[in-house]
Formats: sequence, C-alpha cells, structure tokens
Amino acid sequence: MNKACMCAAQSRERASEVCVCVCVGARVYKGPLPNEPLMTVVCPICKSSAQELLHTGDAAALHCPTHGDFKVADTVFAKDYTREQWEAALDKAEQRAEPDEDEWPLIIVDDFY
Repeated sequence: MNKACMCAAQSRERASEVCVCVCVGARVYKGPLPNEPLMTVVCPICKSSAQELLHTGDAAALHCPTHGDFKVADTVFAKDYTREQWEAALDKAEQRAEPDEDEWPLIIVDDFY
C-alpha cells in the first residue's frame, strides 16, 4: 500500500463507511465513493487521455499526465477555447489555489479573460 494511501487501513477500522482513495501524484483524494465510476476522459487543455477523479457541485476534478491535477467549472465547457487559452487559464487558477491547504486549481470562466 502506498504510504499516502491510508483509506484501506481506515476502512477496516470503520467498516460501516464506504470510501475511495485515489492516489494521483503527490495528492490523495479521500472521500465517499462517487455515484459513478472514475472515467477516462479527454483533457480539455491538451486533448490527451485524462481521468475524471470526481465530479462535485459544478466542477469536474481531472488528472492529466501533462497538466497534473485540476478542476474545471462546468460553465467553462460552454465555449471552445484554444490550448493556449486553456494553459493561461490553468496558470491563473494555480496562482489562486492555496498550496498550504493542498487545494486543486479550479479553472473558471473568468480565467479566460
């Protein structure tokens, strides 16, 4: 078991809870089992294969081998942006994210302007 992955050990202690532990790079998502299985999707930035880790509220959490872990607000997908626009938006989202809280960058519509 990965040292950062303690979900399996915790599950034995709290057998009544069903949880999922997704290890991606240095980050670990621990939480309730999502209603839908984790899916392979296309990274909106580089169009390579990515994983949708979790979809909560109005944002999808993604892991791309090139761009790492980030979230995209659903409203962003309403318009078609270039790769350069997406990468600039991710830069803005990364600047806003709180690294001390291990917060994932959240790309919102305002990041494209």
